[in-house]
Amino acid sequence: RLETMSHSLLRLFSLENEAPKMQRFSALSLAKSVEESIAYPLRQRQLVLELRVEDEWVTGERSLLEILLYNLLDNARKASNPGSKITLLGTKVPVGYCFAVKDRGRGIPPEALSRITEPFYMVDKSRTRKAGGAGLGLALCDEIARLHGARLIISSTPGVGTTVSVVFDTEGAQYEKANQ
Repeated sequence: RLETMSHSLLRLFSLENEAPKMQRFSALSLAKSVEESIAYPLRQRQLVLELRVEDEWVTGERSLLEILLYNLLDNARKASNPGSKITLLGTKVPVGYCFAVKDRGRGIPPEALSRITEPFYMVDKSRTRKAGGAGLGLALCDEIARLHGARLIISSTPGVGTTVSVVFDTEGAQYEKANQ
């Protein structure tokens, strides 16, 4: 756990000092890559991942966006009961493109929503530590989103589940696609 936390902290600090290497790629290929990397941890908890991703061009540093989506799916895994479903959505929206991870897990209390992207903040410290968390995943996701001109939108209802959306402004990528 300390090794994972150290790597996350180093990555978070390094993001402050280097600009992401932007490139265009398929949103669906990104989602399928993350689906493949999260498959084993999901199987361990008998969780089903439903992938509903519209293929569009997105622009960003692919490795960072893989980390972002993996962390969101891993958080959903930790919050979900065995046998439930997690959904990864990807859709074109008026401002660009949106990825969303939806779980049907325990949810987040309203008073914690404003703090969950703070480094080391954990809603349920005892349960999260048992699941291997250090409170850095959402802080890292928030920083990766910020570096890509995106924003995290988190909605949650205790006992019902959580949806974390990442909204990207892909206007530039759409312009490039139209002029090819």
